[in-house]
Amino acid sequence: MAGKFLLSLLIGIVSLGMTLGAPTVYPEVIPGPGLPTLAELNLTSAQLYELGRPNTTALLRHGVTLSPRWEGRCGPEDGAYAKVDDVIACFHYLLSLDTRPCKSIHYPNNNRLCQAGGAQIFVFTTNIQHAESYWQVSDVARGALWVIDHCTRPDMTSAGWQAAYGNGFLIVNVANLGWFNDPDWTR
Repeated sequence: MAGKFLLSLLIGIVSLGMTLGAPTVYPEVIPGPGLPTLAELNLTSAQLYELGRPNTTALLRHGVTLSPRWEGRCGPEDGAYAKVDDVIACFHYLLSLDTRPCKSIHYPNNNRLCQAGGAQIFVFTTNIQHAESYWQVSDVARGALWVIDHCTRPDMTSAGWQAAYGNGFLIVNVANLGWFNDPDWTR
């Protein structure tokens, strides 16, 4: 009897130590090609995850508007949804780039800007007259924020499309990494 008690006590102490002392491990935030690494920005994946859900009200007070020039939509299907925490980590990475200029090539070619866990954010331009669209990375973050705010489901997954702020030709897509790798992602 005493042996069972001691064994149970020992298991409880070890479990408690593992629970309290185990650091949280976050998925790696991977910048898209040509964008600064986290090290270059003096950031870590953990920092981006720990920033948590963006405060849209605070962003609006600082001049960020979420008035898009394109009608956003969620989904379009269950397989497109990714963990919103992964999407939010990418949002924070993109927002940290502020007004860094970038360009996108014409649809259907895509430009992956960030990947975290099972989520990624990419952009494409719908402007048929021009092969490229120029924009600021923070504008893409604002498009992703619309998806976070309007398309997050009760199971804490999110997916959708929205224009980058101020550029109705540049579409921001937030979705599951596996869904992006689907050759028929445009459906």
